[in-house]
Amino acid sequence: QLYPGAESSFYTGFLSLIDGLKSAPVTDDELLRGRQSLLRRMAEEDRNNGYWLAALSGIDANAGQRDYVLNRQDLLNSLTPADLQDLAKRYLDPAKALKTVVLPVPKGDSKAS
Repeated sequence: QLYPGAESSFYTGFLSLIDGLKSAPVTDDELLRGRQSLLRRMAEEDRNNGYWLAALSGIDANAGQRDYVLNRQDLLNSLTPADLQDLAKRYLDPAKALKTVVLPVPKGDSKAS
């Protein structure tokens, strides 16, 4: 959540993070902290029927989905800092970014434009 007027600095900072990831891989510690957070969430999801109903829906039509559901924790554990850097270089192109800003209607204004 941003306050109105802070959008430009947010996008500048965000694009700077992307540039940093492209120029140097994350540290092992950064990767470990991010990975641990995702692994905790995955463990919680694994205990939830809602996750399994969504994950298994249509699985017979998509063999890749089955493999992902069964191996997602191993896939996450196999990622390296270099893998993340390569993915950033391949997919995070600021020229193709979609930037969206939703602002509140000013007080006293009866309709949004």
